[in-house]
Amino acid sequence: VSIASAELKHQQLVRDLDAQHRRSIEEARTTLEERLADLNGTHEQRVKDTEEASKARTAVARQRHQQHTNELEAKHAQHVKELEESCSARIAGAEKIREEVVQKLEAKHQEHIGGIEDAWKVKTADSERTHEQIVIELEQKHDQSVKQIEEASRARLATAENAHRQVVTELMDQHEQ
Repeated sequence: VSIASAELKHQQLVRDLDAQHRRSIEEARTTLEERLADLNGTHEQRVKDTEEASKARTAVARQRHQQHTNELEAKHAQHVKELEESCSARIAGAEKIREEVVQKLEAKHQEHIGGIEDAWKVKTADSERTHEQIVIELEQKHDQSVKQIEEASRARLATAENAHRQVVTELMDQHEQ
């Protein structure tokens, strides 16, 4: 009787423990599912918040970039305009200097021609020389004067052109910087 009773008690105890174990597992499963749902909801909200914050930062960065780009383009346009104005002014100055040099050279040329004519009058009055000698000497002097004027004109023109090139080079260097 006592073994049978103990066996029955043992079987009852095993069933009770099994039922209790199943209830504990079910309660733990329910608790875990609730926690998992909470964590999923929290994670989804964080992802959503992070995406919204990222979009907002991206929008602000794009706006700043566009503003900076606009400012740089405006500064560049202003710089180009100033360089063009400066270049035009310097070119006009160089051209004015070249014109003045040409006028001075032409005046000197006329002056030399007048001097040659005066010399020719004096020479023709000189009876010691023949007319042909006077003409030859005057032509040589004239040719020499023309050569000197041409050389002086070329030198001054070259100086003006060098100054002009230097101005253009400086302006181009400034523009590139």
